[in-house]
Amino acid sequence: MLQELVSISGLPSLPHEDSCSSCKSTTCPLKKAVWDPGLSGRYAVDDMPCFVKLVSVYHTGEPGRAVKLLSFSELLQYVARKTRSVSRDSKARASLGNLYALYVLVGDYLESLSENASYGEHEGLPLTEGIARMRRLPGGQKLQNHPLDNRLNDEFQRKFGDETDEVPVIQMASKRRKINVALLGSTDDERRVTAAICKDVVETYIELRAERLSHFLQQCVALRESSGEHPGLQIKRFLQENLLNPALDARLFEVISYCILKLHYRSEYAWIGHSKESARQVGLTLYKTGRTNANDGGIDFVLRPLGRYFQVTEVLDFRKYFLDIDKLLHFPITFVVKVDLEREDVMALIRRSAQEMYPKGIVDRYLDCFEEVFTLRDLVRVLERLSADEGSLADLVDELILQYKVEYNIVD
Repeated sequence: MLQELVSISGLPSLPHEDSCSSCKSTTCPLKKAVWDPGLSGRYAVDDMPCFVKLVSVYHTGEPGRAVKLLSFSELLQYVARKTRSVSRDSKARASLGNLYALYVLVGDYLESLSENASYGEHEGLPLTEGIARMRRLPGGQKLQNHPLDNRLNDEFQRKFGDETDEVPVIQMASKRRKINVALLGSTDDERRVTAAICKDVVETYIELRAERLSHFLQQCVALRESSGEHPGLQIKRFLQENLLNPALDARLFEVISYCILKLHYRSEYAWIGHSKESARQVGLTLYKTGRTNANDGGIDFVLRPLGRYFQVTEVLDFRKYFLDIDKLLHFPITFVVKVDLEREDVMALIRRSAQEMYPKGIVDRYLDCFEEVFTLRDLVRVLERLSADEGSLADLVDELILQYKVEYNIVD
């Protein structure tokens, strides 16, 4: 599919600019159609991911029909929003569960058409089979039944509830699921085309995402195996460039920051014992408690044996920090913040914005729970200290490769 889309776009690779207004292609068939007022519908098409628009051209056969379909279909708008993370910055997170649920349902719909059966008479996809199909997809190994139950419908309603009462998943008897054909279109041909677009958009998204993940991993492996001069300097430069990249994926930032801090604490010790006489020196070890976006109650890392909790974030909204503190009943938290500021500046910003809403006494009670703050500048300084020992940097890359594979479900 990727090669067909590249051919349609007239550019050497995908994805290119999401916005047609900033696209450099002089041959892409979409640009004129996107700005045709006669084709505009309820929703904007210009800022959709480029590959979504090209998949639509591929299936409709003409740009005008593709744009019209995209601008009126809530389901295609939903798929476009869920696949933005391929080419956008870290705040556009990959979220596979609902996307994969939709994928298996439209796939089941298309299968029923290929068997010349009426979808109205189709009993639906068994829930267990739907979950099994989702888990066979890249990164879907740990998915559960929630997207096929209520999660997909709930999110769809939050985004499009003002425009339609329809939801994507219809729950049938005997634990079976069907796609809601009302969201696919009003004619048999439109439904078939919309379902095919949904299916191929998800498959293309998987391909593009795999390319991006593979590229970073290949860079790490190449650095680890490098036999050139000053390999430590190459590793340090590579990690600094990624840390300071504004478009760095949120999950990748959490992985990199964990690896840096794990090596940082590895050289520190605490004395632990039931009495002064029995106390012994114990090395500090930082553990990653789960995957990014997991429902972990506000804990990303734990430092043993001190029992310190760490939370990673990329925002400066004080409400986010206070919510994490509430989750842990005001237990102290160390925050790792993806922002290029000094830690003192971060604390001052949080205090100032919080005091606009709450009395000083309440703000002080929450700020007392900030055990420590690490910003990008702190992480870079830690990296500088680690770079004095090439063995530590090599260990850091090994840890990064391991944690990256775990986070993104990459199996050797």
